[in-house]
Amino acid sequence: MALKEDRWTFFQKGEPLPFENMEYYNNRRIKDRINFDIIKEYMLNLGIDFYKMDSSISNCTTFIRTEWGD
Repeated sequence: MALKEDRWTFFQKGEPLPFENMEYYNNRRIKDRINFDIIKEYMLNLGIDFYKMDSSISNCTTFIRTEWGD
């Protein structure tokens, strides 16, 4: 788990998944322990291509949340 509230917190527990590169978690800087590139790598290992995952969606609805001001 990588979480940023007041400061970055990194927590790990349990057996790592087979595709996890444990070397990443040894990085000195917490924000380097998990990042967009690492998440994309893990997704590919799970058979999910980040850039193609929506390509098979043909019917969808988009909701846009807007804030109404005074």
